[in-house]
Amino acid sequence: MTVKKDNKTYFFNSKFEKLNHLYQITKEDKKFIDEKLKSQEDYLKSHVISFHDSDLTRSLYDMNYGANIKPEIYFSEMNNRVNTLLKYSKEIKFLQSIFITLTAKSEHKPLKSISIGKNRFKMIDNPRFNGSPDYVTEAREYLSESWTLFTCKRVFKDIKEKYGERYVYMKTYEPTLDGVPHLHALLFVPPEFKDRVIKAISASFKTSRHDIKTDFDEDVGGVVAYIMKYILKSFKNAKENKLDDVGYWYAKNRILRFTTSRSLLPLSIYRLIKGKEISRNYLEMSKKYKNGFLSYSYVQKDFYNFDSLLKRKDYHITDIYLIDDDYRTYEHKLLYSRNDSYDIDFYVRSSHEKMRYIPPKSAPVPIFDINNKKIGYIDGVRTVLFSTTKTPEYLNNVQLYKYYYSLDVETVNLQHYGHVKNVMIDRGLLNEKKQCLNDYLVSKEFGF
Repeated sequence: MTVKKDNKTYFFNSKFEKLNHLYQITKEDKKFIDEKLKSQEDYLKSHVISFHDSDLTRSLYDMNYGANIKPEIYFSEMNNRVNTLLKYSKEIKFLQSIFITLTAKSEHKPLKSISIGKNRFKMIDNPRFNGSPDYVTEAREYLSESWTLFTCKRVFKDIKEKYGERYVYMKTYEPTLDGVPHLHALLFVPPEFKDRVIKAISASFKTSRHDIKTDFDEDVGGVVAYIMKYILKSFKNAKENKLDDVGYWYAKNRILRFTTSRSLLPLSIYRLIKGKEISRNYLEMSKKYKNGFLSYSYVQKDFYNFDSLLKRKDYHITDIYLIDDDYRTYEHKLLYSRNDSYDIDFYVRSSHEKMRYIPPKSAPVPIFDINNKKIGYIDGVRTVLFSTTKTPEYLNNVQLYKYYYSLDVETVNLQHYGHVKNVMIDRGLLNEKKQCLNDYLVSKEFGF
């Protein structure tokens, strides 16, 4: 196979036929990915949500933000994030931009290039390759872990102590000719920390090839143009709504096209409020979020999940609260599957056979505060708040032990008692089996 890229010609000459393809994407890969995306798109378009006593309907496709399903929308949203991060970095005086390219180890690369003439290269088998069939995933994980370790350096702690923020960055992965990813990252820091950060880069990536750039030509767009050059490579055919070879590589290997530091309002929250005029400015909403003028409440999706280390995806956001510059409070209520205020119909457009979801009336819904601490629950129309200042998960073993045996089962909220007991069992302080908290609604027989 022959490939022309950046005015250079590459000839693939591996002993293994599956490696003689650009980015290791074969015709079979493209056919499989096209079929999967078509099936997914058809599913999303045919499944519709409607609301009881309302003419409003939305297909799942309308609410999708996927890079492979709606590349134009994804790119527009990503462009907004890039511009907002740049504005934010200027506001907090992180004016020094550092562009970093990090390459995977030689052992992750199945092929290497050798020069056979002017701008002509042959891609041959790499004798240092470790032979792993999952080399793309392993290379990405190596780059990701290397970046994480780098951002934990002391210099960033010092930056936070002075400025209240560790760093601002955006990064993207790009495939090399043999499909192995390398990482491009644009980092913003205060100018006086430039030298220390560059030393940290060199110290962190000793075993990997890396490049650093700190000067950018403002006549051709400066630092924005530099990072966008790499991001745009994955969106060549966004307007035609089809994938190019790089797009197939992202889809096949399930690699995120673009990630950033957690400097702004979480994207999942911003997507829920950006339709309103008052909350459309991403930078302003991010500042309100950091200053406590934008908050949200949420409930656990699966009430029967006893795991105390639940993640963001395990909750439904129910309400978003925004305080404007005149200290007026706006409440944005959201629909979710346990919401008793609406009947949600879910049906296939072609058959119009509705599948009505009926919220479970008997299952109490936990209440969490803004710090993800469980502070009570809602049981029908009854709201019960726990009287403890700390939830059991935040008590040490001695505190938890004393608190558990101080509870009076005749007067305490029974589900709270059950929750404390389950935490005791989790920590090995009680040799019993955990019980569903709903069991405590119908029985006082605890079996001491």
